[in-house]
Amino acid sequence: VSTQSTWEAVVSTQSTWEAVVSTQSTWEAVVSTQSTWEAVVSTQSTWGIDSGAGDYDHLWITTSLRGLVIANLKVSMLKEAVHSGKYSGMARDSFHVCRQLLDRVDDARSGECMKELQVDIPDYVKDGAKRYAALLGDKVYEEVPFLDGAGPQMDISDPATKTATLAELVLNQTWRPQVSVTGAAGLPEPGQAGNVLRTSTTLKLSIRLPPSKKHNEAGLAVKRALTRKPIPYGATVECKVEAASGFCGPTPASWLVRSWETASQAYYGDSFMYLGEGGSIPFMAELREMFPDAMFMVCGALGPGSNAHGPNEKLDILMGKKLTCCIAQVCADLGAEYARNPGREPGDEPPLKKSRLAGGFSGTWDVGFGGPKECTC
Repeated sequence: VSTQSTWEAVVSTQSTWEAVVSTQSTWEAVVSTQSTWEAVVSTQSTWGIDSGAGDYDHLWITTSLRGLVIANLKVSMLKEAVHSGKYSGMARDSFHVCRQLLDRVDDARSGECMKELQVDIPDYVKDGAKRYAALLGDKVYEEVPFLDGAGPQMDISDPATKTATLAELVLNQTWRPQVSVTGAAGLPEPGQAGNVLRTSTTLKLSIRLPPSKKHNEAGLAVKRALTRKPIPYGATVECKVEAASGFCGPTPASWLVRSWETASQAYYGDSFMYLGEGGSIPFMAELREMFPDAMFMVCGALGPGSNAHGPNEKLDILMGKKLTCCIAQVCADLGAEYARNPGREPGDEPPLKKSRLAGGFSGTWDVGFGGPKECTC
């Protein structure tokens, strides 16, 4: 690494390092020529293989991913904690203020979010949700580890409307905004809590967005709603928001659809299926923006029971093998297709669109509320 003959020859000599970095003949030839750089930025196919699957019996192609808003909401009421016996009734607990503010974003009874977070769901998505519900039936929700007596947030007890209701649950999971409280601060453990009114309450909100919703607009709408005056009882409200893009896949080329079907039949013994995913992979939206003409194959082995990000996250090994074979088959078909139809000549492609991808944004917050590199899925 450090000898004159090796490291310094590479790093510092005119004949090597500067020849690579600054001369027309080498560096610029790599970065800017039609034959190399544009061949990279005009990518014709993009792959994402960490998505989900509806079951282990088909190749599942993800057509959409939800966007995400992460919000930290802090409500402060008091300069110092005081005795609840003496002051409750005169001073409102900060948690109650949080409850009222959350109702501006999410109806606690119905689960319906404010209009600014919603979109018109396309008819083809609704039709797909019906087919998905008809295929999987109760499997739509059975992987959720409900306690005995607990169940989905919609009533599925009526057999006459059950499939339609299951389809609505699928739309809830994939195309409707949903609010979850995933963390809290300012609340002591019950065994440590006294009879006091606390000074403040902080809640962390995970807000899933429809795939086509503009995430920056949604983040701004959430912040405005939570901080809009009048604030109950004149409380002090602080709200920090981060937002990430959803993903809507392009219409696949006919050869790609044929390839998916051939691979699924070969390795699963059944047709491939489409899937709208409730999670988020912001990286895919970045690639979609950078390569608007590329075909996308987004898939994954996270099927029922895999419990992604849970303490017992796991993968079905046979599913992983089958999916790997399918991907290899589609790669082979891709090569054959572009050998037959090489497409546009270099130089015909639009210029590269700058985006966060160039800065390394790849599925984590640079500094997240949950710590550095907090996952945005």
